[in-house]
Amino acid sequence: MTEGVTEVVGEGALTLVMVSEDQAIESFSAAYFEPGPPESYVLVFETDVFAVCGAYVSFALADEAGTVADIAVELQPDGSFFVVQDFGEFGVQGQSYELEDGFFTTVSTSFGDEIRTTAVSYGPPTAKNYKILETAFQEFFG
Repeated sequence: MTEGVTEVVGEGALTLVMVSEDQAIESFSAAYFEPGPPESYVLVFETDVFAVCGAYVSFALADEAGTVADIAVELQPDGSFFVVQDFGEFGVQGQSYELEDGFFTTVSTSFGDEIRTTAVSYGPPTAKNYKILETAFQEFFG
């Protein structure tokens, strides 16, 4: 990632931050914050937790394994697109991606009875959001 991305799920129920390589802390570039209680700061080791990365990671892993990802993609008349992914025994997930100028701005995810909306912003994180990565790193490594 050359610029970074921040995702805020719902009304701040979860904030995910991925920074550019030059902003990483000892090669760690992603973390999330869950306000709780209790508050939780967690380093992210796989980018598929980010709404903007999930489908791509599935396609890449399937390609690496020499198989086809079980994902259906449908372009909507308004330029957005809808993705359905079957996770087998874990269920089926649907995601609606809204775009502006070629970038995802909002991702609505449905999984079982749960529906959540993720707001996406690009570029370096705010100081407050960068603190998520710093705190997660400190808590993980003590």
